[in-house]
Amino acid sequence: LYENVAPFAKVVDLIAANVAGIKPLIKIDGEPAPNPLPFQKFMSRPGYNRTMRRLIHEITVQELVTGTAYLASYGNVKYEPGALDVLKSMFVQPMHFGGYPTSYLYSEAPQLVKRFDRDGNRDYRWVDETGMAEVTPIYTMDGNRRGIGLPRLSAIKMDVELRLKGTEHNTSVMDNGARPSGALNLKSGITFDQGKDIQAQIRQEMAGSQNAGKFFVFGGGEAEWLQLSMTAKDMDWVNLIKQVEASIVTRYNVPDTIYNSESQTQNNYEVAWHMFYDQAVLPQFEVIWGGIAQLLSNRLQMDITIEPDTLSHNILARQAATRAADMYQKGLTTRNEARAMIGEEPVQGADLFMGEMPMMPGGEDDAFSDDAGQPKLDGPKKDGEKRPKAEAARDEKRVWFT
Repeated sequence: LYENVAPFAKVVDLIAANVAGIKPLIKIDGEPAPNPLPFQKFMSRPGYNRTMRRLIHEITVQELVTGTAYLASYGNVKYEPGALDVLKSMFVQPMHFGGYPTSYLYSEAPQLVKRFDRDGNRDYRWVDETGMAEVTPIYTMDGNRRGIGLPRLSAIKMDVELRLKGTEHNTSVMDNGARPSGALNLKSGITFDQGKDIQAQIRQEMAGSQNAGKFFVFGGGEAEWLQLSMTAKDMDWVNLIKQVEASIVTRYNVPDTIYNSESQTQNNYEVAWHMFYDQAVLPQFEVIWGGIAQLLSNRLQMDITIEPDTLSHNILARQAATRAADMYQKGLTTRNEARAMIGEEPVQGADLFMGEMPMMPGGEDDAFSDDAGQPKLDGPKKDGEKRPKAEAARDEKRVWFT
């Protein structure tokens, strides 16, 4: 279906390409990795002539289409991987005896079978007998069996197959002449040989897409012309195409505005892209990179998480900038905090909260000396002089003052 149904392939490739285009940010124990360079260097060339973008694209397509992506890592399973590969789902055979698979068998040829057996009591790993390779299944949620992902395609399989059958039907109709634009009824009888001759002429002059809509004229004899037209039922094919494509787009959480040019305007097209990232791309990023992070955590015995680097991508950077500006305008953050959200360095004098009109720095009530709101004009403190409580507390908490 992925190879033969264009709308389905387009939606899957659109999600996969955008997931692969987001730069990963690795964290250890919830904090940015102190030295992410080894990880970045390895992922830039993960093995088997792949780049990181191609690897992530292949894993994402496999997970979206089949429900489960099988990531193979090679090298001693107690250390960092030496290479990553993507196993073909069609050649993976899970072995079930209740619960999660006890083994995965992988064979692209009958004489070559690789077995990965389950290891661990809490977080399972599937390792080969040499301890030099393991397979990590990556999926959004279990399907009918544990350890095997439920493909989203299942919910729209009948719709997609109907679309495929309709395409085959239309192709067959065109190849066999489609519906003729008219029929010629000879009132005088004809012999069998004459009928064959007429049939051959019709096939030559009317069959095929290049002759669609043409009419045929016979020489001599009394004839009657019958006009044929397309019925409302024949027009249902157009509606079928639209309904199936809408089902595919909806199932993969892609806004219709991105896919349907008829409903696009400059404003809602940009909004649709933001929705697309929130509903389709970022959740899929978490699934794919979450599986890779689990693989690395098991191998290195560390709590590793991988998050999207929002400032490295245009759409995500615009979202971050909009959110930072909105929070600052509403007084929820200082200007320096808003700058930090978009990766900018702090500036002097931008650590105060600003209230509504009139714009004044927020602080404690007793920072002012009288009802008129005039600030105290205390001189600089001498070394060792104790600071007032209000002034000391101002460094520990922030108070709105309007």
